[in-house]
Amino acid sequence: MTTLTSEDRIIKARVELLYSEPFFGSLVMGLKPILVPASVIDTMGVTPSGHLLFCNEFVESLSMRELVGSMCHEVLHVALDVFGRAKWREHSKWNRAHDYAINIIVKDNGMDLPDKCLYDEQYRDMTAEEIYDKLPDEPPCDGKGMGQGRGCADHTDFDGLSDSEKREIQDNWKNTLAQAAQSAKSQGRIPAGLERLLKDILEPKLDWRTILSRFIRQCVRGNTNYTWLRPSRRSYSTGVLLPSLKKGRQEVWIAIDTSGSISDKFLKTGLAESQAILDELRAPVRFIIVDAIIQEDFKTDDIVETAMKMKGRGGTVFTEVFERLSQPGLERPAGLIFFTDLWADGIPDIQPRIPVLWCVPPKHGNAPWGSLIEVEVEDKKES
Repeated sequence: MTTLTSEDRIIKARVELLYSEPFFGSLVMGLKPILVPASVIDTMGVTPSGHLLFCNEFVESLSMRELVGSMCHEVLHVALDVFGRAKWREHSKWNRAHDYAINIIVKDNGMDLPDKCLYDEQYRDMTAEEIYDKLPDEPPCDGKGMGQGRGCADHTDFDGLSDSEKREIQDNWKNTLAQAAQSAKSQGRIPAGLERLLKDILEPKLDWRTILSRFIRQCVRGNTNYTWLRPSRRSYSTGVLLPSLKKGRQEVWIAIDTSGSISDKFLKTGLAESQAILDELRAPVRFIIVDAIIQEDFKTDDIVETAMKMKGRGGTVFTEVFERLSQPGLERPAGLIFFTDLWADGIPDIQPRIPVLWCVPPKHGNAPWGSLIEVEVEDKKES
């Protein structure tokens, strides 16, 4: 009886997937298998461009069902954009988080994985980002197999690419994912556990600047209503009593955290967006510059003046900011926009009676209430 080579077994696994699981099969067809020594990768790995790296010993040690599951594991890494979503996260820990997320999907769809793969029911229905925040920094000490933090090529393979090359890779996989999802949907066979992830990737959330602009408009418009105390002048001509338009509080506050944990790049981004807010409102804004105490509190429509008053670099305590919001006799603002990483004391347990939007860098603390958006901090390299 002829013994199949590891390359033959991979080809057979791909064909089986096309017939049994067309969604995964069409994705796996986008992989380009490359045999590598065990000293490079002793299980399987995948690169951003879709090279499936494998060694003979590992492939030959697997049953066909385990090989099929392992290939689905690898293709989900790139199809679900493990490299682009990594952002600031540490490579090994992020890869483990992604392993936990996709191994649940693979097993839920009836496929096997090698013994001692990273699988834990406590992470069910969680994204890799959510799992990452819960994982310890150190990997498990025992076990070997699919998903032990070695399933992806080093992120430098992706980080070393130009922005256009990154976008091309991401767009290619996004298109492949969309085609596979559309085909599976037409057959009524969307794989278990993938609905949320597919929606997040194929229907991305609004750009954070769009959300910021919408928040400002909603704050201002939300404080415009009607009053019956002064009837509309049109009432006299129509013979029907109509209310007049009453504009509520229009002032917006912008608080900027200048403590030591805030990067200069994030501060510059905050100033740039504050200029955009001024342009949209066409009115002065009350700025509060704060670290452990309020360093500056002033109203201006001049962003240069704001930049000149940026002080701080101490600790992070926001008690004074929220005390000023509740001062007796103070007309509360239409909304508060807070540029901070949320590593702070002095945030009250209950939200003030105004809308609050936290604008945070990718690595940040938790918001106890209010809305939150992650601000993309530009990192332009000199050419």
